[in-house]
Amino acid sequence: MIVKYITGAVFVALALAEDIKYVKIKNKLILFFLLAGFVEACIAGGVSGLLHSAAGAAVPLLLLPLFALRFLGAGDIKSFCVLGAIFGVKGVIEIMAFSIIFGGLIAFGFMIYKRNALERFKALWLYFKLCISTKKILPYSGINNRDAVFRFGYAIASGFAVYAAYNLYIM
Repeated sequence: MIVKYITGAVFVALALAEDIKYVKIKNKLILFFLLAGFVEACIAGGVSGLLHSAAGAAVPLLLLPLFALRFLGAGDIKSFCVLGAIFGVKGVIEIMAFSIIFGGLIAFGFMIYKRNALERFKALWLYFKLCISTKKILPYSGINNRDAVFRFGYAIASGFAVYAAYNLYIM
């Protein structure tokens, strides 16, 4: 049982490091840990474990609209797929929920630090107005400023840490 938490922690640490350094997460890392999750699930639960692992890896694909809108990057969704392969459906849903909460907290912190909350909410309002007027869901560009964005890998790492700490504590 502890092996999957170690696997998850190593993956999250390496993915965050790549996200920070390269602003992307390499597919080699994703594939290696995705396969590790499948193998671990198969060893622990046979075919049933493998199917549960595959279902967990598929759940994050529900976030693809957020990628299309540019709210999440491809590496973020692929990272959730890896965590789904390791922790299954329930685990990845909890990790995604914690990560989204942390993402909101980080974004709120950025707005306070940069003192641009009004500007950011105005950009979001204009985006919604544009979508309504064109009757299309368009990619969100927000504030065209690199300082206005953060690596979501921080939120994923934080969400995973809370999930792992909670589950290891009650174990």
